[in-house]
Amino acid sequence: MSHSPPPGWYPDSRDATLMRYWDGRQWTATSRSEHGETSSGALPTTSSSRVRREPWSPRQSLLVAAGITAVLAVVTIVGANTDGDSGSSNPAVTATPSAITDAAAPVPPLAQEAANGIGIPHRGGDLEFVVSSWDGAIASLTVTNVGTSPQSFSYADQDVFDTEGRRFAASVKVTSDLVLAALNPGESVSGDLKFELSGATAERLELHESMFSDGVSVPLR
Repeated sequence: MSHSPPPGWYPDSRDATLMRYWDGRQWTATSRSEHGETSSGALPTTSSSRVRREPWSPRQSLLVAAGITAVLAVVTIVGANTDGDSGSSNPAVTATPSAITDAAAPVPPLAQEAANGIGIPHRGGDLEFVVSSWDGAIASLTVTNVGTSPQSFSYADQDVFDTEGRRFAASVKVTSDLVLAALNPGESVSGDLKFELSGATAERLELHESMFSDGVSVPLR
């Protein structure tokens, strides 16, 4: 719904030196000059005598567009619900946000790995350890020298602890690359660590840069 400007003097659209009087509904024939002289004459009938309106600001345009979008969205939703109900005697069931959140979904592989230490780099000193797999007795391990000087790795310094806190030492095949591995900066070595658990349930690996280091703990459960 449009609103007319209030009665008053406004710039004449045909002569910039004149002010013309608007009575609230239409332009009158009364005008006055910039020096205050008032005169009456025939009112121009051309379209230029109409009230000039300022264009909408960007903010007004955005608000109008947002309002139209919201109305269209509501109409679309109502129409979809109406179409779905027309062919069924069952009442429509709308999923609530809580129902969507509580729906069971498969755990991504990375989230499963995060529940333990498998596949996650663990750094101890200048060595980085990645346990790629654990079958209950054998840990497949990759060791990388991330330091700036040569480092050695000894499988004899690696242990596993069971759920009762007991320690079990590692063993390897004599042909394994993990036997007294010497690594220059940036080099890696991979192999399997085997543990004789005698029926115990392993809880974590404790991997060491050397026999004097505190070691890093890799959860297995």
